[in-house]
Amino acid sequence: MGGWQTSPLQLRIYHALVVSRHRWGPLRLCGPATLSLGYVLTTAAQWRIGRLPLALLLAALELAALAAPRLALASGTALLAAATALVLAARRDAEDDSTGHRGGAEGFKGDHCENTVEAVTALLRREQEQGPLPCFPYLEFDVQETADGELVVFHDNLLTRGIPAGGINAAPIAQLEQDTGTPFGLLTVADCRLVQLQALRLGGRPGVCIPTLKQFLEACIAGGVQRSLAIEVKQLLTDAGRLKFLDTVSWYLEIQGPRLSRDPRALRQRFGRLGWAGVIAFPHLFARSFGAFGSEQWARWAAEFRRRGIPVRACHATWLSLIGR
Repeated sequence: MGGWQTSPLQLRIYHALVVSRHRWGPLRLCGPATLSLGYVLTTAAQWRIGRLPLALLLAALELAALAAPRLALASGTALLAAATALVLAARRDAEDDSTGHRGGAEGFKGDHCENTVEAVTALLRREQEQGPLPCFPYLEFDVQETADGELVVFHDNLLTRGIPAGGINAAPIAQLEQDTGTPFGLLTVADCRLVQLQALRLGGRPGVCIPTLKQFLEACIAGGVQRSLAIEVKQLLTDAGRLKFLDTVSWYLEIQGPRLSRDPRALRQRFGRLGWAGVIAFPHLFARSFGAFGSEQWARWAAEFRRRGIPVRACHATWLSLIGR
């Protein structure tokens, strides 16, 4: 989790020291060294991985190599390669979030179905019984808006992975296809009303259905959660849905914030950059729900997040930019 991101200052250094046309003058020679040093130190600082001495050693080797101009480019490239290896090692060693991912379950074939009340209840019970669980920096789950403006906890866009078409689901699926005029294999959460979704059984299991956001948060409270929540936005299609989302998260924070802030164990486990409940999203999905970065719509909703004290964090392609407290 977490990724190294290029800052505007680093981009300016790159253009001044590397893209510029200085021919092996001091600036040209220092370009690879400066970038390499910045890359290594930024990576080490962000990941807090205890490799700063190694980073400084590599930087010293790079600067020493500048004494031999013919080795400068090769040594700069080598240092960049070493820094990249550092990132990969940090990715391997980074704090794993697998325990709390999708509400404490993965898929629909294990003991519990992902993103369900049953899964999060079982997870929180296990932590109460066994003590702090490993690989559990926060509790993560996914939120989408339905056709009638309700908020549900469900990961996929399509329904098919989590809801087998036969058996207990055969009749409600037939009714759903008749009501929507769309084959079940093409139906999304946004095509269905809440009552239609909750008539379906996740994994084909009796009594296990897609929960609303409020139901899921109530299960977290009832289970005595002592972790930060990472609420991933998949799609919120209307202003009413967005406002309802913010109201629901605010409701949770008003109830849980004071209680958790007095709990020493919860405070030790709090994931600082999320607070007690933060919003995460891939940038393109956040833009679809709250407006493109810098737009008037984005500014309006960003101000509302700030006013309510709800942190927002971005996801990368394969991990979250969240590591660090």
